[in-house]
Amino acid sequence: FNAMSAVIPIWMMSLDDVSRIVPLKKNAFDYVIIDEASQCNFAYAFPAMFRARHTIFFGDTLQMRDDNIMFKSNDQLNAIAKKHRIPEVYQIKAEEDTVKSVMDIAHLNGFMTTTLKYHYRSPKELIGFSNEAFYEPMGRKLEAINDNIVPYKNTGRVLLTHIVSPNESEETSDKTNIAEVRKIQQLIEEIRNDPVLKDKSIAVLTFFNEQAELIRKVITNEDIKVSIIDGIQGDERDIVIYSFVIKDPSDKKRYTALTGEGGEIRKDIAAGRVNVAFSRARLQVHAVTSLPPELWPDGIWIKKYLEYIEKNGVVSRRHNKDKQHFDSDFEEQVYSYLAK
Repeated sequence: FNAMSAVIPIWMMSLDDVSRIVPLKKNAFDYVIIDEASQCNFAYAFPAMFRARHTIFFGDTLQMRDDNIMFKSNDQLNAIAKKHRIPEVYQIKAEEDTVKSVMDIAHLNGFMTTTLKYHYRSPKELIGFSNEAFYEPMGRKLEAINDNIVPYKNTGRVLLTHIVSPNESEETSDKTNIAEVRKIQQLIEEIRNDPVLKDKSIAVLTFFNEQAELIRKVITNEDIKVSIIDGIQGDERDIVIYSFVIKDPSDKKRYTALTGEGGEIRKDIAAGRVNVAFSRARLQVHAVTSLPPELWPDGIWIKKYLEYIEKNGVVSRRHNKDKQHFDSDFEEQVYSYLAK
């Protein structure tokens, strides 16, 4: 390790590799930079920090959290501190209902915080739902830098809803939706045959494991990412297709993962998953659902998202030609064509 450090000053690895490869030596590095810190495992994060003089966290507290800490209330943390005789100065105390992540601990211990406000992944239509639902209420509105617009075919839309009608005779489980899988196959084929979209990357996302497994069986192209929401954090694709699975508006138990029912802690965790789910696309979103927006119960995140798609899916930018200066008729014709 000492020989390699002299040659390679910057190391990039997962947190578990830090504990496995790097000697447990205090200040072995000048800095440790931990990305996606909102979901870092504490047991790996703290030893990595021990190995460096300075720690920098990058992460989003409004996205998914570390499974090991996300349910820890102050009462539980007090009990742990008492059991292990932790002095008051070293104890972790949440400002709200729970400690959300290692970033919360950093904040509570006086780390300097800087808010990054620019969003580079997608145009404002695609990041707008997360902005309205999560960032603006916290005073952290994101400014979309990317204005790369690629509407789907001749629809003029970058957000689309596709409503399918399941055939009950072929549906074998309330945890899967064959009709939605078939529609997704059709969409992928259309995208691959579209000269504008054929080379764009694709992800198919669902909230349910069983549906993800079914989709993987029929979509064999390894270039297409098929995943539940938890597997897409930190990732992105040009086009994202969602499968919402649920066929029966009265099937209340299936909504729990989508609403946060069961207490404020779970509600907050569900919101983080939703924020991740609906902010992965760079160019287009296709929502495949068996329930029209009006049939989804009030308070369901998916209903809010489908309503957002309907309202904001059309790109309605207006280019003011009168304010432009053209050096030739040809230049004006090109501008008019592109603006159209």
